[in-house]
Amino acid sequence: MPDVPISDPKTAYFSMEIALDPSIPTYSGGLGVLAGDTLLAAADLGFPIIGVTLLYKKGYFRQNLNAAGVQSEGPEQWNPSEKLTYVGPLSTVTVEGRRVRIAAWRYQIHGISGHEVPVYLLDTDLAENAEQDRRLTDSLYGGDDVHRLGQEVVLGIGGCCVLRQLGYVNVATYHMNEGHSALLTLALIESEMAGTLNGVPSLSVLDGWWIEGCIEGVTGWAIGADGPSEPGAEASSLYVKLDSVILPMFYGRPNDYGKIMRFCIALNGGFFNTQRMLSQYISNAYSADCQGHWPTRIDNTPVRAADKSSPFAKSQTG
Repeated sequence: MPDVPISDPKTAYFSMEIALDPSIPTYSGGLGVLAGDTLLAAADLGFPIIGVTLLYKKGYFRQNLNAAGVQSEGPEQWNPSEKLTYVGPLSTVTVEGRRVRIAAWRYQIHGISGHEVPVYLLDTDLAENAEQDRRLTDSLYGGDDVHRLGQEVVLGIGGCCVLRQLGYVNVATYHMNEGHSALLTLALIESEMAGTLNGVPSLSVLDGWWIEGCIEGVTGWAIGADGPSEPGAEASSLYVKLDSVILPMFYGRPNDYGKIMRFCIALNGGFFNTQRMLSQYISNAYSADCQGHWPTRIDNTPVRAADKSSPFAKSQTG
C-alpha cells in the first residue's frame, strides 16, 4: 500500500478548490477559502476528516494589469514538491473512453490541538496519460465544458477510488462542497459504499433532495426548518437533535437504531434515482415560473411533470 492513513477519518470532504496555504495557488476565492477554513477548524477541534481536491500545477491564474488598467492572465506556476508529499499513482478512471491514471500528493493541516487533517491533491500529469488528460489538473476552472467534466470525473470518481487505495475504508460521510464532485455519488453506488443503500441514516438540512435519506425518524432526521431560518438556527437544531434524539437512541436503544438502518436499506434505494429527482426538480424549481414555456410533444400537447405519460413522471419509488 503506497500510503498509510495517519488517522481513521469518518468524513471525507470533496471540493474542487481548497485554500491550504497562500503559497499553494489551488483556490480562486470564497469556495476554496470556505473549504480550507472548514478543514482547519476540524484540525483544531480534533475532528476525524480527510480532504480531497485537485492539484492545479498552474494554479488559478496570475493577474497582470498594464498601464491602461487592462487585465491579462497567465499561469501561476509553483513546485508541488516544495509544499506537498508525493504519494504516487493510485487509481485509474475512464474519460471519453481513455484510461486516465491518477496520482496523489498529500498536505497535512496541523491543528492547535495537535490533530492533523490530511488533504490529498489529485494529479493526472503522468507520462502514461494522453496529453489532453495530463492537462486536466493544470488549472482551476480552466478549459471548456468537456475539460471541466473530465476534471469532475477525476475529482468525484477518481477521488473515491484513491481514498480506498489509501486504506480509508471506514468513511461514513461524504461531503460534496457544491456540485463539482457530484460524480462521487456514482462511485459510491458502484463501490457499494453509498449510505443511501447501506443503511446509514441521514442527518441533513432541508435544502435539497432530502427524501433520499430523510423520512423523519424513519430513515433519518432533518436539521432546522423547511425554509429560510435565522443565523445559527441550523447549528442549534443539530445540537438538540443529536443530544436529545440520535445519541440516546444509538447508545441506549440500539434495536431502535437498527430498525432505522433497516428502513434505510428498504426505502432509500427506491428514492435514490435520477427519474424521481428530475421530476421533482422540474416540478419544484420550474413549474411556477415556466407556465407557457414548457416543451411540447409532436402532437403539440405540453409536457408536464405530473403527466403520467411524460418521461419525467415516475412514482417516488419507481
